[in-house]
Amino acid sequence: MSHSMVSKKISLLVLSLLFLGIIVSTSCGCIETGSASEQVGDTDLGVAVVEHEYLFGFMEPEYDARIWVEGADVVDVQGITESELEGYLDQYVRTDTPPPRTVVYTPVNAEPSGLKLIGEVSGLDTDGGGAAVDTIRFTIGLTDGGSPVDFSRVQMVFATRNGVEILNPSSPIVSETTTAGHWTIADGAPSDDLVLEGNDTFTLCVMPTTALPANQQFNLEVRPSVGGSFGLVRTVPGKIHAENILN
Repeated sequence: MSHSMVSKKISLLVLSLLFLGIIVSTSCGCIETGSASEQVGDTDLGVAVVEHEYLFGFMEPEYDARIWVEGADVVDVQGITESELEGYLDQYVRTDTPPPRTVVYTPVNAEPSGLKLIGEVSGLDTDGGGAAVDTIRFTIGLTDGGSPVDFSRVQMVFATRNGVEILNPSSPIVSETTTAGHWTIADGAPSDDLVLEGNDTFTLCVMPTTALPANQQFNLEVRPSVGGSFGLVRTVPGKIHAENILN
């Protein structure tokens, strides 16, 4: 057999294999023809979705999804189906309020916190109706060797399965009561000294915008400007009284 005939047979074999590869890849929808992306929010809170379309129209598109809070990803997945995407959005994003303050927050800061809980965590029903807990009250101090915490620079993050909310400090911060969407230092701090240090203890009252019904679990995170975050995970009891111990 001549050298030219061998070369032609090898070329035909290579072309056949390439053609077979194209058929296999297109039959499984592996050739991407385009993509479209959408993003809402800012660097602190937001959602980004990329849709990938494939050669044949009957092939389902695939999606990449990313959801972040305070610059940290809480969801980052690729190649999911539309139903899986809808599941993530249903789980993490409210549809009844404008994004992006809609993400269920999971703390990712692994640095140990210099704060500790002192005593119990109480849930208050301040209107006395027995339908919901509207205020969370607890006392914190410093761990042994914990660095002072300036509460004028603390951020308070409150989350349930329905979403996340960054609460604002009351004005003034030192006050026996607070209002929906705010937190306050109810006891332990003079108005001119908001630094928790030494053997100080601060009693905080936190009031999310939406009151918590029976059996509602929540995550409350105290985030100092320096050092690790301090988190509380508690559940509202099945029967609500004016004051409730939260476990």
